[in-house]
Amino acid sequence: MPIKSGQGSFWKTLKSTNNLFTINFYSKMKRIIPFLLLLTILISASSLKCQDTHDNPLATLEADSLNYINDILLTKRYRVGVYADFREFRTNSPSVQIEDYSFEENSELKQIFLGSVKNKLYRINKRGKRKRVRKGDVWGFCDGNDIYIYWAYTTGRHYSNKIMSLGRYTYFEDEGVSNGSISVGGISSPLILPYQNEFIINLNNGGIYKLNNSLMKDIFVDDQELLSEFKNDPKKGNKYQEYISRYNQRHAEQIDPIKDFYEEK
Repeated sequence: MPIKSGQGSFWKTLKSTNNLFTINFYSKMKRIIPFLLLLTILISASSLKCQDTHDNPLATLEADSLNYINDILLTKRYRVGVYADFREFRTNSPSVQIEDYSFEENSELKQIFLGSVKNKLYRINKRGKRKRVRKGDVWGFCDGNDIYIYWAYTTGRHYSNKIMSLGRYTYFEDEGVSNGSISVGGISSPLILPYQNEFIINLNNGGIYKLNNSLMKDIFVDDQELLSEFKNDPKKGNKYQEYISRYNQRHAEQIDPIKDFYEEK
């Protein structure tokens, strides 16, 4: 069909426009393609890193966010949950949801007159019923702000004590009141017996030890300057936490690497 007058200029214009579009398209693609290639490489690397993290728990030390790190000493935030054992505490990796447990404080009156421990930890079953957590069931727990060790010394019955400082020798106190009696003129009267004991956790093996002057001197044997100061301090018996904190700051290199807690024993 012959082209009518005026149609030739229209097709020439359309062809010219198509050519210009093609040139612009390829020109833009030349600039975009390198970025697409770089994005593809980054996505592939991220996938490999996630796979490595899944296969190797040590990889989470680098892959995890800066807020949550699998090291109780280095993390900026504690993971909420219940620690089944010392290893889970050390690696900031509680394995049990804290929602499965409830925590109950007992008043001093209950401790004195009913012989109750200062607090109780319960596990909640699927039916919503509570069962008291017994010795050896858990190591401790974290509510997101504070860490508690489930521990007993004075009464022999387990309860929770707040950890007050972390380090080579992690420090906590066990304090409360217990009931007793005193006999005067053959008449027995109730007696309130407050108690306070100080403990450390050896962060390299999980051992728990009651602090006294003798043990403090044994700890400071490799730091003669601190040992001498401790020996000559007339108030040293009231300053265990202060001295332990200073020792931890001066001997952080004594802490075993966190990778040791992932190796097969």
